[in-house]
Amino acid sequence: MYLFSSQIKVLTSLAFAVVLALPVVAHEMKVSGDVAATFHINPSHQPKVGTPAQAWFALTKKGGKFVPLSQCDCKLAIYPVPQVQGQTLPLMEPTLSAINVDRYRNVPGAIII
Repeated sequence: MYLFSSQIKVLTSLAFAVVLALPVVAHEMKVSGDVAATFHINPSHQPKVGTPAQAWFALTKKGGKFVPLSQCDCKLAIYPVPQVQGQTLPLMEPTLSAINVDRYRNVPGAIII
């Protein structure tokens, strides 16, 4: 009985640690077809109104092959939420440039406000 109780305590502690760590993760991932985009907006996906913020997108193809900005036909459009597909105009369409951030090199990035 004591061994079972110890295992439950360890599992509970691990689960608690994972839950506490989740809000710290500031990168999000979206997948479309065979391309995945890990994206981030500084600072920690909490930009301030009226303040420029760096947004970047690390693109990978199925199998983990990195896609630099020079090898993609990428455009960025920022839409209000909620939006009606095909009827809502973008708030802005910033120009993407190749940036280096964290371990990523030549990823599409843009300054947004």
